[in-house]
Amino acid sequence: MHIIPTHKIADNISHLLEAGFDIEIQEEKHKFLILFEGEKIADIRLPLPYPRLSTPIKEYFENLPVEIPNYIIYIIQAGSCAMAYVEEENILEHKVFKTYMVRKKQGKSQIKHLKSKGKSKAGSRLRLANTINFLEQINERLQMYEEDYFIEKIIYSCPKNMISLFYESKTPPPFQKDDERLIKIPKDIQQPSYEELLKINKQMLQTEIIFYSDQQL
Repeated sequence: MHIIPTHKIADNISHLLEAGFDIEIQEEKHKFLILFEGEKIADIRLPLPYPRLSTPIKEYFENLPVEIPNYIIYIIQAGSCAMAYVEEENILEHKVFKTYMVRKKQGKSQIKHLKSKGKSKAGSRLRLANTINFLEQINERLQMYEEDYFIEKIIYSCPKNMISLFYESKTPPPFQKDDERLIKIPKDIQQPSYEELLKINKQMLQTEIIFYSDQQL
């Protein structure tokens, strides 16, 4: 994988199209493929805060904003969450949440345990209550960001088994599942922390390119 300036790709789009290369957009993954005669040449992921990819691709690059839009980022794992508001590529405000959600012996989150074993013991009920309270705290913070700032993108990582509880919380998030601002982080996340936020924020502001042949753009 290579890290390149976004303008380098933007400057070469017209040249690639004129030379007979094809461009295949993968909007959900915020990336596009460069192909030549059906062969994949390169896989390019743009900075996640950029507008969603659209066609025609040449016009997309011509109309990119000069500045990165304001956004919030939140990363959730069982019992941990780190979130931040980002403006001009810098984290201006952040918060880290932690709670007791994991069974010590099995290392399994309470949500997974309930699906297989049900809820009966006091410890299980405590972990479930903590999970609900944990998600409500996260959503309260998200609502605060939505009220206090102009949010153009919402960049996130959340386990699939927590998504429904996240949206069904008594304190719901200030957006719906189909909000066009939502972009999932296409990377593995370590334990949520401020340091992890800094790392992820830096990575997702880069343009990444993977070459699948000896031919370079």
